[in-house]
Amino acid sequence: MKRIFYFVSILFLAATTFHAQVNSSKPVLIMADGQLRSHPVKVFIANANIKPEMKPELYLIGIYQSTRIQFGDMLNSAHPFKPYQVASDQTMSYKIDGVPITLTGTMMIFSLDTIRMKLYDAGMRVLPVLKWISKETKTKDGKTEIQYTKVISENEIYIGNGIGAIFYTIILLVVLIMIIFAFEWARKKRPLDVIRTYDGNISLSLTQMALWTLAAGAMVFAFGLMHLDVPEIPDSLIVLMGLSVATGAVGHYQSHLLKDLDNNLGRVSSTNLKESKKYFSGLASLINITIESKEYPSIAKAQYLFWTVTTIVLFVYKSSVEGRLWSVPEELVFLMGISQGSYLVRNQMEITKDNKELAKKEGEGQTE
Repeated sequence: MKRIFYFVSILFLAATTFHAQVNSSKPVLIMADGQLRSHPVKVFIANANIKPEMKPELYLIGIYQSTRIQFGDMLNSAHPFKPYQVASDQTMSYKIDGVPITLTGTMMIFSLDTIRMKLYDAGMRVLPVLKWISKETKTKDGKTEIQYTKVISENEIYIGNGIGAIFYTIILLVVLIMIIFAFEWARKKRPLDVIRTYDGNISLSLTQMALWTLAAGAMVFAFGLMHLDVPEIPDSLIVLMGLSVATGAVGHYQSHLLKDLDNNLGRVSSTNLKESKKYFSGLASLINITIESKEYPSIAKAQYLFWTVTTIVLFVYKSSVEGRLWSVPEELVFLMGISQGSYLVRNQMEITKDNKELAKKEGEGQTE
């Protein structure tokens, strides 16, 4: 109980101190935590009117890098960063303990893509320091004396490295896939049996579930490494994942119903895929349907596969470019829902037809 009290007291003291600073005439450096090295970053200096001719420079003091270079009394990861946009007399809305306040000052935009980070570094913590010329005076001997103003951020900032995050994400995916393959190998099964149905065919709904799980999981893991906090998952992505799971469950149930109906009707599959040991046997079933033990191309399944692959590629690309999880437009979610619905309706029509055929057969048997 005492620890909780102390923790709350420290938070309150920090918020009170910051509130007092931003309301005073002293400059305060505000830089959002969880930046990306590959994206422009904004630095706001409250209570300061800085012009480009004042030559502002941003120093990021490295916390753990071994290759730090000394610049005066500053330690920087590579060199001082110069802004490529400076806007004075700007206002900014900031929240302290949920209470919004309006600050006035200078907004600057910096590029941090020259920070040196190793391949296996997914991110680093740095302490931002901004320095600018506050006064220039001429001495009697004609020399110019320059006075600088420095502002040090109260908090360290996390800088994410996209290359390092991709490196660890690829390792994670490879390890997970190898574990799944190892489990299947130990059971003397084929690796792709995890997405196959009873007849050895590869299930389109289970394939979609697997693809979305890998894509969404990989992007969440990558952005979790690049950002300070785990990224916010858009509602549309949750809906897509839910549709994928629901379609996979219903499709798997329908395949078992079709299996029982085939057995009751005495049908034998024309392709003995169940006994085939080829890894990619049954791959054509992603766009084929089975009618009375024969396979035919299906435009509904081809459309389902097309929209699945297209949306996943867009999701991965747009998320990488935007630096956050892409919120899939509602129109694409709707199109995916239509494709999945048409796939399940087609299965249900086949089940209904087989049930009628079975009822007719049983009726003829009773008549005899």
